Amino acid sequence: MVAKARPHLFLYAGFRRSAIPIGSSVHSVFCRSEPIKHVGEELLDDPEIGSEFIQPLKMQGVVDVLQTALVVRCKFTATPIRPTYLQRQALRRLIDAFAVAGIRFAAPNVTVQLTSAAAG
Repeated sequence: MVAKARPHLFLYAGFRRSAIPIGSSVHSVFCRSEPIKHVGEELLDDPEIGSEFIQPLKMQGVVDVLQTALVVRCKFTATPIRPTYLQRQALRRLIDAFAVAGIRFAAPNVTVQLTSAAAG
């Protein structure tokens, strides 16, 4: 079962740091961080929200390995004006970038193996 993605917000003096856990299918090639870097650059270049970022979105690494998923954490640092809006924008753009890159999100599944009884 894939852990639910719960964004974590950390409030510091003058800025807010956000961590975003993402569950990806084990069958996807997720070791590439290019889609995440591309989204980070895209967010910085956005005229509406780019000035609110102190540090861009980047991948922290794999934080958990589950039966059907790799949980990867991403983070960014932003001003404390509207961090949840920035987080939603980052997630929305990450989902779109993963779809373009062919990276699938993990879905809960059950594998059942049947064995025939030996006649004896």
